[in-house]
Amino acid sequence: MALLAGALLGGAAYAKGQLSKLAAFTAPGAEMQVLTFEDQGKRVALFGIINGSTRNSFTANLSELPGVIELWKKALAARSPAWKTVGSQSETDTSDRSRLTLSAGPGIRFVIDSPKGQTETFTMENGDAARFEEALGKAKEALENAPVK
Repeated sequence: MALLAGALLGGAAYAKGQLSKLAAFTAPGAEMQVLTFEDQGKRVALFGIINGSTRNSFTANLSELPGVIELWKKALAARSPAWKTVGSQSETDTSDRSRLTLSAGPGIRFVIDSPKGQTETFTMENGDAARFEEALGKAKEALENAPVK
């Protein structure tokens, strides 16, 4: 799944599978996308951050997605005027293990870093929280309804 970063909107598609965009969020000079990716019967949620010409992504399968959802809930509860890291989660089942870190402050900050990729940051405004939560629900539903192979 490490090659999926290039498959995000606007990049070359190195992976052969099917991408489905669930939501996109924008901030000055940056975009974060929530997608699903399916290849050979395996479906994952994909979170991608694009900053200009650089990008990175984080994937979570059905057993890992609840951890991302819990990070999100912690970040929502911890919002305050000052930034504070609430936690992180690393990918599994790949040689280039990206890590997703969430921080809470006046919004929610997402950081994706990996050994082989650029560290990317996206700060989501509080007004996008409900739409992001909806995208998480859609991703969970898509993974739960993936064909079993």
